[in-house]
Amino acid sequence: MNLTERQKKILTTFVLTVITVISSIPLLSRTLLWGADLEFHLFRIEGIAQGLRDGQFPVLMQTVQVGGVWLSSFCDVW
Repeated sequence: MNLTERQKKILTTFVLTVITVISSIPLLSRTLLWGADLEFHLFRIEGIAQGLRDGQFPVLMQTVQVGGVWLSSFCDVW
């Protein structure tokens, strides 16, 4: 199969567009996709936000209450 340069560009553009659309489907859904550690990261974000609201900068240790239990972890973002 002998393709011209124009046909190669069209084919490349089409393939990249299809790959982009397929890989973006999870981002376009209305629900959050739960992974193995999504809950952990959400709690970290919540803890950092709470520390910033309390006037702590940088947030070195975060605490979050989950189901009546306080969880603590060190924040290594900084």
